[in-house]
Amino acid sequence: MSLRSVIPMAIRGRYKDSIVLSGAAPGAAPGFDLPFYPDQVMETGVSANEADLLYAASLSIAPSGNLQLVLTAGTLKDPFGDALTFAYVKAILARVYASSPGGLVVGNSTLHPLVGPFGAAAHTIAVSPGGVLLISAPQAGWAVGVGASDQLGLANTGAVGPVNFDLMIIGTSR
Repeated sequence: MSLRSVIPMAIRGRYKDSIVLSGAAPGAAPGFDLPFYPDQVMETGVSANEADLLYAASLSIAPSGNLQLVLTAGTLKDPFGDALTFAYVKAILARVYASSPGGLVVGNSTLHPLVGPFGAAAHTIAVSPGGVLLISAPQAGWAVGVGASDQLGLANTGAVGPVNFDLMIIGTSR
């Protein structure tokens, strides 16, 4: 199996002032084009800027519920149904559906939390309905330690209805 991932890392747009400077052409308000940043590309492998594992799923968590994903037990499956055992996580993407009544909290598993991108075991990142979280470390990735730091915690912030979201984890097997 091979994996090539391209992670677009950009915010594009134009920020424009409504004031037209004297002497400027009509409609020529000063503006600022938001910078473009190149895509991050990871080829198949287990070294820097490489990955060989992909977990992708559409998930739902009940009101006030949580989910603990064990990254090393082989319980997660790739799109072909093969068991995944992550040694490093290179990217995490979570997209919460706008129709979800509550948001998603990512990080701080109840047991053996993945510290990596969060900085500490108790730290989390909240993603509101309609929001997207994309974090990556394509060179070294974040280490996943069996029985120590191998669980990604996910929780529903709402008490009214389920949070529905897409989750993608890219990483390496060693």
